Amino acid sequence: MWATRLRLSLLSSDVDGIATLSRKKIENIVSWRKIVAAYEAQEILEGKIEAAVKGGVLINLFGLRVFIPASHTGVPKDGDISALVGTTQRVKIIEINESRRRAVASIRVVAREERKKLVEVTRESVQRGLAAVKPWGTLCDMAAAVQECVEENGFSVVREFGGHGIGLDFHEDPFVGFTVESPDVDTLLVPGMCFTIEPMVNAGAPDIFIDEKNGWIVHTKDGSDSAQWEVQLVVTEDGYELLSW
Repeated sequence: MWATRLRLSLLSSDVDGIATLSRKKIENIVSWRKIVAAYEAQEILEGKIEAAVKGGVLINLFGLRVFIPASHTGVPKDGDISALVGTTQRVKIIEINESRRRAVASIRVVAREERKKLVEVTRESVQRGLAAVKPWGTLCDMAAAVQECVEENGFSVVREFGGHGIGLDFHEDPFVGFTVESPDVDTLLVPGMCFTIEPMVNAGAPDIFIDEKNGWIVHTKDGSDSAQWEVQLVVTEDGYELLSW
């Protein structure tokens, strides 16, 4: 009876505190569900490193702190891991413990040299595509050269975006894809034909999506980097003439 009266007293005197606690619990559950969903989808997340702790750092994801082992931060063993505190990092959840509600993440480290290679390979693919342009050849000849260059370096070509013809309007048919299965690849390269070579090359998978918030920004689905170079050319009787780079 005494315990019952005490419980009623607490409820009546601290309703706001109990309500706040309940909301927080609900928020935590929702945040945890988001983390689990990201883990299952292998999604790349972004969060701020909040603290350095023994063996690693803590990053804030959806309002919850997730542990990142030192070995998964990209910081050398003799480096200062505390320098990460306050920085925003792209991470991937690598381990989930549902019973303990514990998640472990890994910072997605993309070295400067890897990004440099992506840009250089994309440029090289454009040059190889140009070299394959011959009068009375086909767009497939150019596309095959671009695709081969990209894929032999471990990258991928985006299918949904490509180059285009140029005539009275700046953007005209045909669609100029950069894989051998692209539409319009059988189009003949007739002298006088003007078009662009502008492959979008991803460091990871070729899949992309358009940002729902603005309907304009294009993201790689796996969060990997992407690069693009563009040239405008006209097919001539003995090859091509480069109009712009």
